[in-house]
Amino acid sequence: MNITHPKFSWENRYSEEALEHFKSNDFIVFKNFFPAKVLNSLRILAKSHELIELDHTDIEKNVSGIDLRLDTPKGVAAPSLVFGKKEYIDYAAYLTQKNITMFIGRIYFFNSSSNHSWHTDNALGRTLAISINLGLHSYEGGELLIKYRDNSKEMKKIKLDENEIIFFRIDENILHKSNEVQGNSIKSHIAGWFMRKECD
Repeated sequence: MNITHPKFSWENRYSEEALEHFKSNDFIVFKNFFPAKVLNSLRILAKSHELIELDHTDIEKNVSGIDLRLDTPKGVAAPSLVFGKKEYIDYAAYLTQKNITMFIGRIYFFNSSSNHSWHTDNALGRTLAISINLGLHSYEGGELLIKYRDNSKEMKKIKLDENEIIFFRIDENILHKSNEVQGNSIKSHIAGWFMRKECD
């Protein structure tokens, strides 16, 4: 299992090295992603509202998972407003070579009860996923795991430090899940999807 990987700066996102890494690995990680002002605003939002429990269990599709998320209008709108900016839409289109039109995401919290199963997110035009560690709490576990149905590539294990983000490809052959968070710790992050037109 591959647990080491480079971390790029956002300023170098269009570099040949960054693009080749994404093409070869189906993901790319950026460090120190948000400016301090943006990160602090999202943290304040994440701490200021009650959470609801979201159960992803689908027995017919053999998918399970429980997490907590903000379900207020601001909790829903903020991630989509941030990542719906042209800068991020254009970059998602550049990585995927698809006609990306929008972003949808939420602020999520994982704890030891979350227990997600392997899944693809491959629906509704989802093309590229992101997860960014807001750093509200320190936690153990909670790594993102990526594997391939056809075993064509090695399984990957990615741990994001505070204010680090991963962009990873959505495909029917690519499965992912969040590793179990250990003990009483909580993983706080934004997760979401860049969406393409279904006719692509």
